[in-house]
Amino acid sequence: MTDLLQWRALRRRLSAHPGYTGISLATLAVGLGAVMIIFTVVNAVLLRPLPVPESDRLVVLKHVTPGEGARRDLPISDALYLFYADECRSLEGVAGFYEGHASFTDPHDPQRVRAANVTASFFGVLRVPPRLGRSFTALDEREDAAPVIILSDGLWRTRFGADPAVVGRVVDVDGASAEIVGVMPPGFAFPRPGADVWRPLRVTERPGSLGTFRFHGVGRLADGVTLARAQAEASTLLSDIAAVFPGEYAAAHLANVGLRPLLEPARAFVVGDVRPTLWSLLGAVGFLLLIACANVANLHLARFETRRGEVAMRAALGESRARLVVSVLLEHLVIGVLGGVAALALTWLAVRPLAAVAWLDLPRMDEVAIDGRVLIVGFVVSVAASLLCGVLTAARAVDAAARSGSPAAVRTATGGRSRRRFRRGLVAAQIAGALTLLTGSALAVGSFQKLVGLDVGFDPVNVLTFGLELPERTYATLGERLRFHRRVVDLLGAFPGAVGAAAATAVPLGGAGSTYTSEHELEGSSDPAARPVFRWKRVSPGYFDALRIRFVTGRDFSAADAERHAPVAIVSQATANAYWPGESAVGKGIRPGGLPAQEGDGWFRVVGVVDDVRETELHGDRLPMAYYPMLVANGGAGNVPSAMAYVMRTRNTVAPTVAEQVVRTIDPTLPPSGVVTLETLVVRARGAQTFVMALLLAAAALGFVLALVGLYGVVSGMVAQRRREIAVRLAVGARAADVRRLVLAEVTWMVLAGVVAGIGAIVSLTHRIQALSFDVGPVGPVLVAGVSTALAATCLLAGWGPARRAARIDPAVALGAD
Repeated sequence: MTDLLQWRALRRRLSAHPGYTGISLATLAVGLGAVMIIFTVVNAVLLRPLPVPESDRLVVLKHVTPGEGARRDLPISDALYLFYADECRSLEGVAGFYEGHASFTDPHDPQRVRAANVTASFFGVLRVPPRLGRSFTALDEREDAAPVIILSDGLWRTRFGADPAVVGRVVDVDGASAEIVGVMPPGFAFPRPGADVWRPLRVTERPGSLGTFRFHGVGRLADGVTLARAQAEASTLLSDIAAVFPGEYAAAHLANVGLRPLLEPARAFVVGDVRPTLWSLLGAVGFLLLIACANVANLHLARFETRRGEVAMRAALGESRARLVVSVLLEHLVIGVLGGVAALALTWLAVRPLAAVAWLDLPRMDEVAIDGRVLIVGFVVSVAASLLCGVLTAARAVDAAARSGSPAAVRTATGGRSRRRFRRGLVAAQIAGALTLLTGSALAVGSFQKLVGLDVGFDPVNVLTFGLELPERTYATLGERLRFHRRVVDLLGAFPGAVGAAAATAVPLGGAGSTYTSEHELEGSSDPAARPVFRWKRVSPGYFDALRIRFVTGRDFSAADAERHAPVAIVSQATANAYWPGESAVGKGIRPGGLPAQEGDGWFRVVGVVDDVRETELHGDRLPMAYYPMLVANGGAGNVPSAMAYVMRTRNTVAPTVAEQVVRTIDPTLPPSGVVTLETLVVRARGAQTFVMALLLAAAALGFVLALVGLYGVVSGMVAQRRREIAVRLAVGARAADVRRLVLAEVTWMVLAGVVAGIGAIVSLTHRIQALSFDVGPVGPVLVAGVSTALAATCLLAGWGPARRAARIDPAVALGAD
C-alpha cells in the first residue's frame, strides 16, 4: 500500500509540473538518442562479428614495403599465395579473392551483376558451404575447365525465382555457357556485401607472377594458434625472399624494399581505417550527453529549491532520509527511462535512412540495425544518465532532511552558497563540453573544406562513366575487342553535347580493382633490386583530355601509336620524380612484369608525364602510376582487355540512359554497369568525412544550445533567489549599472571556468580530435582562442537579459512582497 501511495505521489509530482518534466524528457532524449544512434553504427561496423562462423579466426594476408619511404600496403600475388598455402602451418587454410563484375548475356534479359573470383578453397576457409549444390573444386580452377558459377541467395530469388532446381542449369555469363553449381545461404557476405555471383579464380605458377599483386588473400588460423604466432611464422618464411624465389625477377627488389607479410584480423580489413573515427564520434556524442545531464540536473536543482520546505516537512514528520533519497532518484529514474524510450524511437527512425545514404561509404552499413546489444547499452546509459542527474538533487534532499528541525528550513525556499556553487559548476561543465564539441566541429569543417578543395588531378564535372565486359566467346580476338571499344568511344564522342570520350581499364575512385599493382623494370638499371612496384592501367587516346588531366611534359597517346602498336607509355609526376629525379622522364624505358628484353622488344618509351591522380582514395600519398595504350605489343604483353570503363564529358549533365542507348546500338546483349558520374564517385570518396562533419556539427550545435539554456536558467534563478538582496542594494542607493555588473560578474566567472576546463579537455583529447579530421595538424591555439572567444561572447549575451531584469527590480514591490 505504501509503495502504491509512493508511486501515486511520484505521478502527481511529475504531472504537476509538465514543463519541467517535458523539458527534462526532451533534453535527455536528445542526448541519449545521439549516443544510441552512433553506438548502433559502432556496433554494426566494429563490434558485431562478420557473418561467417568463427570470424575471429579469419585473417587477411597483405604485405608492406617500408623500404620505399612510406609504408605501402600490397595484397597478394599468385606465387605468394601458393607459397603460403604450402608452407605456412599456422594457417589451416588459405584462399584468394578479388571483386569485379559479370554479365548475364541473355539477349532477352541482359543483366550486369557484381561478381567475385575466388579460389576453390574460399568457401572452405570461411566455413560457409552453399545452401544448394556444391562449392568449387580444384578441377574448376584448371585453365581447360568448363565455366561454373555459384549464385547469391538474392540473385537466386530475383533472377531465378528461388527455383530449387536451378543447380545444373546452364546460363550465358560474359558470352560463355556457365553451369550453376551452387547457391549461397542468405546473409553471406565477405568481405563486403553485394556479390551476386562467384566464379573460380585460377592461380598459376607462371614466371614473373611474384611481383604482380592482383588479389587478396584470406586464411584461417589453425586451432590453438594466435595471430602473433602466425605473423611470426609468415615473417620467418619470407625473411630471405630472394632465396625462396630464386628464379623470380621481382625477388631482389622486394627484398631491397623490405617486403614483409602483415596478417590482420579479417574484421579490421573489412572495417578499414574508420575505427578511430567512429570511436571518437561516440566520445563526442558522449560529451553531448554529459551536457544534457548537466542541464537536467540544473533544472531539477532549480525546481528542488521550491520544494525544500516540502522535503523538510516530510522529514520532520518522520520520513527517513533513505526514503527521501529513493523517492528523488526514482523520479529521475522514471524520467531517464522514458527519455531512453524516446531515444530508442529516435534511433529507430534515424538508422534506416542513415544506412540507405548512397554516398556514405562506410563498411558494413547494410548491417546497421537495433539489436540486443544496442537495447542493453541504451538501457544502461539511460539509467546511468538518470542517476547522474539525480545524485545532486538527492544530496540536496539529505541536506534538507538534516535541517528539518529548523523552522526556517520549512518556511524558506532560498538556497545557500554551496547550492549556487554546485549549479555554477554544472554550467561551467556544460560550457567546457560545448567548447570541446565546437572546437572538434570547427576542425572537421576546416578539414572538410580541405577535402573539397583537394586537387584530385582530374575534373569530375559533367563526366559520365560506366563499365562493360565483353564475352570471350563473341569477342575472341584482339581486333574484335579493339573495334568494339573504339566504336563505343566514337558513339559517345558523337552524342549531342559530348566534348570528349575515352576508354580505360578503370576510372579514378572507381572502387576495388581500379588499377593493377605490378613489378616494373627501368631501362639502364642492371640492379635487380631497382625494379619498383607501382600501379598501372590501360587507356585509349583522348583519356587525359576527357578527364582534363594536365600534361606536365610530353604528349598524349595518338591513333598512330595504336595503328603501329607502338611501345609507348605515359607516367605520373610521382613516377617521374621517384625514378628519374632531376631529369626528364620522356624517352626513358619501362616494362611491366620484369619480362626479359628480346632484340630490343619489351621496353616501353615514356612519351609524356601527367599530373598525379587520386586513383583509389582521397587521402594518403599519391603512388607512382604508369599508363599504357589499349593495344600494346611488346614482350608478350599485347592485349586488349575485355573489361573496360568508358568516360564521356559533356557540356551539361546527361541522363544515365545514354550508356544503355549507346551499348544497345552495338550489341543489345551487353548490359552496362556502374553508370554514374565522376562527381558522384568523388562525393562517395568524401562520404566518411561528410558523415563525421555533419554529426559533429549537429552535436556541437545541440551542445551549444543546451549550454546556453543551462546558463540562462542558472542566471535567471540566481536573480530570482537574490531578488531581496538586489532590492536592498537598490534601496540604499546602488545604480542599475552596478546591479547589471553584479549579475554579469557571475556569468563571467562561470564562462571563464568553463573555457579553462574546456581548453584542458581539448589538450588532453587532441589526438582523438585529430582522428576525426583529414589532413590536419595539431589543434592550433588560434582556433581554440577563436572558438573560446565566440562561445564566451555568446554566453555573456545570454546573461544580459537576466542582468537587465535584475536592474529593473522595484525595491518597494520586492521588499513588500517578501
